[in-house]
Amino acid sequence: MPAVLSKLAQITQLAVSTDFRPSLRDVGPALVGTGALFLVIHLYRRQYKLTSTGNGYAPKTAAAKGGNEGKQEARKNKAKVNWAFIKRLWRIVRILIPRVLSAEALYMLLIAASLLARTYADVWMIQTSTGIEA
Repeated sequence: MPAVLSKLAQITQLAVSTDFRPSLRDVGPALVGTGALFLVIHLYRRQYKLTSTGNGYAPKTAAAKGGNEGKQEARKNKAKVNWAFIKRLWRIVRILIPRVLSAEALYMLLIAASLLARTYADVWMIQTSTGIEA
């Protein structure tokens, strides 16, 4: 029997016996890993200032406000597409594609074509495999 399977057999035999008491050496790595997981969750919530709500986590500022104040602030912070956004986007596109017939434009066209081909292949595969199963 391979070494790994013999260890597994020993563990299952110990678990079945009634006088099995795991030592700290046996459960230590699990305790350290669980503690590290809770530490990461705590630090994440602390950095992003999240608080627990009834249906998930929300920023403390939105959860602390009640009624319409939170909704009005959420509406105020919505992203909008205005003329300044379009001008900034156009400047970025001009940097990415300096000319219509350039290598960058060809690369972007090639990527778009490959994405379309992959999407078509995925749809074809799903249709054919569903037809086989039915």
